Amino acid sequence: MMFKKIGVIFLFLLLSSSFFATISAVTVNDIEFNISKEYQGGENKTNGYQLENIFGIFCIDDNKAQTIGFWAGESEYSKDLEIGNHPVRYYYSYNEYVNDNMSHAFFASGDSFYEIFWVGNEISPDIEKLIKDTPDSNMDSESFYSSVDDSINQYIQDKNDSFYYDDLYDDYQSSNTPRDSSSKSDYKFRETLITYSHRY
Repeated sequence: MMFKKIGVIFLFLLLSSSFFATISAVTVNDIEFNISKEYQGGENKTNGYQLENIFGIFCIDDNKAQTIGFWAGESEYSKDLEIGNHPVRYYYSYNEYVNDNMSHAFFASGDSFYEIFWVGNEISPDIEKLIKDTPDSNMDSESFYSSVDDSINQYIQDKNDSFYYDDLYDDYQSSNTPRDSSSKSDYKFRETLITYSHRY
């Protein structure tokens, strides 16, 4: 009987050590994500965690429009879905750097927005679990998707503004053929132009 108990304890310890060897926790914006073995070995980044170019988790509150807008523009496929109590906007597209499809899932937890990206074009059970295990979003689905769409529109507007200012600057440079002025004065003009235009 004693040997049986010892055997059960040994088996439990063996299974436990195996489990902890394949699961590692990373903290992003005070939320703990338990990542599987295939995504371990990455680096903690500002507002996130990344394993080379194949996997990452980031809080995108500081650059939501830039991040969502860029990948929305690059995507070949998009879908709105629910994972657990989280509305999710999901994109994927071919990525030449990894020679495969790259997926991006955007979701909210609490009052913050998060991005998970990985190689492939399917949401695996591991990715679903990462999203499900986070605290519920404080936004309902309608508010979430509206905020995502607003971010995309903001990205498009910012990009169009940037093209507009670049065109104005190029026109200014081409009309001033004497190149005696330094690049510093050109930069000052561009900065003044953008500052002035943003007042209206």
